[in-house]
Amino acid sequence: MTYSRRAFLHAAGAVTLAAQQTYDTQISGIRIFPGHWRPHYPWEQIAWISPPWPSQDYLWLDFPEAIFIDRQLIWVSHINPQALSIYPSFPRVPWKTVPGGIAFERTLPDNVRFGGSVTRHGKTAVALELHLHNGAKEPLKRISLQTCAFLRAIHEFADYTKANKYVHLPHAGWTSFANPIPPGES
Repeated sequence: MTYSRRAFLHAAGAVTLAAQQTYDTQISGIRIFPGHWRPHYPWEQIAWISPPWPSQDYLWLDFPEAIFIDRQLIWVSHINPQALSIYPSFPRVPWKTVPGGIAFERTLPDNVRFGGSVTRHGKTAVALELHLHNGAKEPLKRISLQTCAFLRAIHEFADYTKANKYVHLPHAGWTSFANPIPPGES
């Protein structure tokens, strides 16, 4: 078999490139995937997000976990003894691939539509977007959305302590859970 000089150089370059890839380079950077946390709740919208450092761990994001309109629960993504699911037999809504991440949209029987997306936002952050559209006959008042970010699946956040957990407050910035949260800021 005869190889040309060009084919040999191309093959040598491919071998050099493959040799530069390491475990750390393959698993570093933010990765966003459709997740599945509890198979018995097919209506959950779980996204798995890897941290930007080399890791095989993922943050589990359930969004929205709950929607309240005028202090009444209209959506909860799982069974909770204190807040029963309003639509316990909803089908799974597939994730759609969007540039830099994933998105979904769901319509409730009263024509209230909600959805969201999670996308990479630079090398070390993600952008989370939630939207709500009122197709119901009555106006929606005092809307509150609850999102759950389960950090414990990431090794660096796994300790049962508040010292390694932070929340962003509108008037205070990033605050450790170890610090008291001022009344009305939660």
